[in-house]
Amino acid sequence: MFRASNRYFALLSSICILIQQTDSSHPGYGWLAVFSGFCVVFIVDGIHYSFGTLLIEIVEDFDQGRALTGAIVSITFACACILAPVTGHIAEFYGSRMIVIIGATISSTGFALSMFATNVYHLWATFGLLGGIGFGMMYSPAHVCVIHNFKDRRTLASGIVACGSGFGTITVNQMVRPLIDHYGWKGTILLEAGVALQGVVIGLFLVRRTSDAKTKSMDTSHSTPNVTVSSNFTRNINVVIDENCFNNDVTVEHCISSIIQLDTSRTNTEDNVKKETTSTEKINDDPECKAHNEEFDFRQICKSMFDLKLFEDKRCFLIVSAVFIMSLGYGIPFTFIPDQVVESGLTKQEALWLMSSIGVAGIVSRISFGILGDCKFVNRLNLLVIILCVNGILTAFSPLMENVATKAIYCCLFGALSGGVMTIYPVVLTDIFGDDMFSKSFGLVLTSLGLGILSGTPIGGAIFGITGSYNVTFVIAGIEFFLSGILFLLCKCFKGEENDKETKQFCC
Repeated sequence: MFRASNRYFALLSSICILIQQTDSSHPGYGWLAVFSGFCVVFIVDGIHYSFGTLLIEIVEDFDQGRALTGAIVSITFACACILAPVTGHIAEFYGSRMIVIIGATISSTGFALSMFATNVYHLWATFGLLGGIGFGMMYSPAHVCVIHNFKDRRTLASGIVACGSGFGTITVNQMVRPLIDHYGWKGTILLEAGVALQGVVIGLFLVRRTSDAKTKSMDTSHSTPNVTVSSNFTRNINVVIDENCFNNDVTVEHCISSIIQLDTSRTNTEDNVKKETTSTEKINDDPECKAHNEEFDFRQICKSMFDLKLFEDKRCFLIVSAVFIMSLGYGIPFTFIPDQVVESGLTKQEALWLMSSIGVAGIVSRISFGILGDCKFVNRLNLLVIILCVNGILTAFSPLMENVATKAIYCCLFGALSGGVMTIYPVVLTDIFGDDMFSKSFGLVLTSLGLGILSGTPIGGAIFGITGSYNVTFVIAGIEFFLSGILFLLCKCFKGEENDKETKQFCC
């Protein structure tokens, strides 16, 4: 076991070395960030959207009602979303890698502690609070990194990352049912903690590209010093790899200290080089280097997190309100469809396949809407409005679909339309508020999303407790989807200062 952990940290050190040596201006770094973002979304949404299967077991075990039990995943989702403005803004200065790695560690710890739960309130603190904080530190920085790496194919890149949600929904849901049968729901959550911990490795690949022009300028200005950095750094690499990390008798602490020494050595060498050069400002333009070249106070970060220009735009209030109303119903199908079909007389295995069908449809729709959103003839805001209104109508009439076939049709359509919403709305934010305000607007919208889900899912469970049926819950959720689409449509009544002609075409 200890040798396996040693080799795991050795792998991490090797990845760090490989990333630091590679030229970050290479176009492949953008797609590497897309793959990493895909994996992050796979983990976060896979665990989120498989909770409906766990909910049935937890309700049977603790017998504390669906409102209290459903609040577990609501707290997780809400914490993840509410943290988005902070983590997204910090990622602008310190890069996404460090934040994602810390978040993966926190969420994994929270899930591991959940196996000792004796009641629902324990799960609120471990699975809900700790898991949500960790996921919040993983989700927003990954999206911010991907958005900044692309301009021409931004919607497609966002769609590919969002596909991680569909793949995660399919894979994790298919895993959860057999794992519950063999290890129980507590053992299943412990295994989910191991899955969340893989975010440590994935986060290392979230690198933001530097422009080619900037790289050439740096290479021309620092040609001689760069040779010094390369030779000293390579010498340290050989020491770490050959003598330390792949030695079977090495300790984990020694391996970690080797990585720290490697980074320290490189930083010291680069500092000496910067003193001999006159173009330090060009280096400071790299977002991944800001944390090393400038000192930021956390209070200053919180103070600058919300730009007054964003709140002066009336469309900001409409969008925040629309997302809040949408989120009141968004978590209802994901959380309660398994319990709804079991209550109606279907089997748990059929409920499992219905949830997986949501994931399959979500994968196809995210790619399709990603490609469609990049087409010049498509108005993205109008597309978002249509998706929300149609989803609302389907959800409101879903209680009439009582057998497996009709439920499967609804689940596929809901998965496709929900995938379209999650693919299009981040790009609509960029179209409306611009690249510079994206991380702030995206974080604000995610906060509204989290607050809505935090209250929406428990309310849905409470309505079931009062009426003894999920019919009213799903009708109300459908109305909320439809109203959110109307609010997005009202954004067209207010014209802001657009970034360019392309933005007007996509959003007005």
